[in-house]
Amino acid sequence: MEGSSRAVYVAYFFLALVLQFVWLGSRFPFALPYYTAMNAFAYIAGPAVVTLEYAQRLISYPALAWLARRGWMSLPPPLEPVLGNAEPGQRLQAWIDHGTAGTLAAFGVLLRYGIFVWLQSSFELGLIPAIAVAEFATLALLGALHAMMPLPMTEALRLGGVLRWRLDDERVDLVVVVILVAPLFVFVINLAWVMEGLPAAIGFSLATFGPHLLMKLSNDRLGRVEGLLESKQQELKDLVHTVAHDLKSPISSALLTTDLVLDRDGGSLGAEAREDLGRVVRLLSRAEDMVRDLLRLFRIVWEPERRTEVDLDQTIAGVLEAIQPKAAARGARIITAPLPRILGQAVKLEHAFSNLLENAVKHLPASGGVIAVEARIESTVATICVRDNGCGIPSDYHHRIFELYSRVPRPSDPQSSGVGLAIVKRVVEAHGGRVWVESEAECGSRFYMQLPMIISSLRDNAPDAPAAS
Repeated sequence: MEGSSRAVYVAYFFLALVLQFVWLGSRFPFALPYYTAMNAFAYIAGPAVVTLEYAQRLISYPALAWLARRGWMSLPPPLEPVLGNAEPGQRLQAWIDHGTAGTLAAFGVLLRYGIFVWLQSSFELGLIPAIAVAEFATLALLGALHAMMPLPMTEALRLGGVLRWRLDDERVDLVVVVILVAPLFVFVINLAWVMEGLPAAIGFSLATFGPHLLMKLSNDRLGRVEGLLESKQQELKDLVHTVAHDLKSPISSALLTTDLVLDRDGGSLGAEAREDLGRVVRLLSRAEDMVRDLLRLFRIVWEPERRTEVDLDQTIAGVLEAIQPKAAARGARIITAPLPRILGQAVKLEHAFSNLLENAVKHLPASGGVIAVEARIESTVATICVRDNGCGIPSDYHHRIFELYSRVPRPSDPQSSGVGLAIVKRVVEAHGGRVWVESEAECGSRFYMQLPMIISSLRDNAPDAPAAS
């Protein structure tokens, strides 16, 4: 497998040059033919692949930019911020990101070849076992390095949460191709080189266009379905919001009119008529509350908000300041432990914590009530627990209480809307987390919010004991 042949170098140079121009419009920033050819020839041509790769870019990059400016082709996704129309400051950052990613790719080529040669010389492994070990060892190390580098893809992965990708997420396609598909073609190209020489290796490198095109068609089709579903979902949201908003005014008017009739003519009406009008007032009041709560749900959950670094300690402090009078009126104590910082939507998270704490205060005993807010950190996931010693929730309602307008019937709280916990559930799920409750009747409740995307764990200078509010 000596890579000393001049023909091999020339062949790879022109192969890489051609493949730079054929990305087939992938939705994800990845081209199977280009990637597999580079990795496969790392074992055939050795470290010279790195030099040849950068040499062909001196030709391909200006040509790609020239063609794109004239509208004759679209730039490959990784090169859009580098060669496309961007602000000078953004272009500089794009070149830094691209250079960092390119350095990691060059390091991957050298690492592959080094592991491969070491395995064959020290352990006399065959071609496929040596390539297999070299491929997956390199992928593991590069994956760890990418996670530590401040690259755009790293930020995108953090935004999606850890191990919480949906099956229609394009990053799943990327990982599947990199880990499962690309090494297979690396094996095939190298086998072709051993059995039939350089023409076969070039032929099988070009043959990877077929699988890449099939993956592109499948990915684009899923993208169209996803876009259609998002469009229909937005139409449904707009319809519900419009209907709720338009219902609010006539319901309020009907309620006001019925109240006026009852006040003006109630004395001249019979007892049965007054009771009927009173029932109408109560029903209209309930309908008005439901419409108002639905609009509140829309305002909190679906209003756009940018993700930023959220200090949950500050979030809890703001919520406690608002609900402290209610807690003091019931003689309750609220205990908070140090909480982490996460990447999230600050206003929505504040609403979620506010609903949980207000719900806990509402159901505390008349005296001796205690609410505790605690956090448990596991790898890159934070589990926040809001614990109280209130009246508890029967097990039959543990899942239902997070549904819209669903509530536990309590004589002490007949006016509960059933919207607060629905807001909590939707906010947490929008952050890629989940929410659940553990409780028994008359034994208190423990509400859990599991939030991914940890930026930092508990404060290093956190006190040993929780602080009471």
